[in-house]
Amino acid sequence: MRKDIPALVSGLERSPLHPAYGALAFVALVTLRNLLEGALGPGGSVGFLHAAPSSALMVLDHFLLFYVSVFLSISIVLAALAREEIGRVMRAMVPAWVLILIPPFLDHLLTGGQGAKITYLTDLSSVFLRFFDPKATLERVSQGQRVEILAACALAFAYARLKTRSWLRSALAFVAVYVVLAAHGILPMVYARLTAGRLAASGAAPEVLYRAAFKSGGIVPDESRKLALLFLTTSSLLGWAAYAMHAPAKARALLGNIRPLRSVHYAGMAAFGIALGWALVRPAGVEFGGGGDALGVIGLCLATFLAFQGSVALNDLFDEEGDRLAGARR
Repeated sequence: MRKDIPALVSGLERSPLHPAYGALAFVALVTLRNLLEGALGPGGSVGFLHAAPSSALMVLDHFLLFYVSVFLSISIVLAALAREEIGRVMRAMVPAWVLILIPPFLDHLLTGGQGAKITYLTDLSSVFLRFFDPKATLERVSQGQRVEILAACALAFAYARLKTRSWLRSALAFVAVYVVLAAHGILPMVYARLTAGRLAASGAAPEVLYRAAFKSGGIVPDESRKLALLFLTTSSLLGWAAYAMHAPAKARALLGNIRPLRSVHYAGMAAFGIALGWALVRPAGVEFGGGGDALGVIGLCLATFLAFQGSVALNDLFDEEGDRLAGARR
């Protein structure tokens, strides 16, 4: 049995399946978790009701991007601590992602069919260490989530131990995965505090700060889209870090192919358009919506920048044969 586990892990890491199939399996597991959470939770909704708190947008962008950000974070941490190539780590992680299906079923059973309402944290200090106290009741963390998180940390510990034979690195993997999960749980509240300005300085309650950042309307109209943009930003940064670990030479080539002045030009045009639009509507009493609108600006500028970089990459691909004949190095 002890020999079978390393062989199983090695087999997963060397899986010949195309990465697209792994991505499809990941998306399927996340979507299933979101639908189960809605159906077995207090609302009893599968998540596709227009304008409902658990809407299609939450299932298909906000929650999906949250899990993408978590997946990338854990992959980077394990690749660094286990001294393993990040692509192999990701292939091994996808089957383990079935753990995210635990909370909806377990919470449904433990609450007598009522389900548990799962929300982001507003205060990490009261949860971070008490999480490991089995007698402690955590307001925003369900029993199913506790089992899920502990299982994820234990698997990280086992993976690092299998790869390095080091108890220290294994313990660090356990702690690092726990910190990653806690950080994602508190991130919206951290962002709300950072962008609240005077409201935070006045000592407003966490719920008030969260409402100001994510429920205040603006360029991005609803809470789910704002949260989607927040996790799109983290996923983009983490995705680039993971790609740089996986293919450093290609990552350096992509960085070297950035046209700085043109990139600033196009992203600057997007920012200027937002500023001009705000200047035009401000006399009518429209105010900049703080953190929520800042996410909209970041999203638009990022989309413009990536659209331009995509056109550069496509242009180079179409010019590949000509560059080969001309001896150009791209």
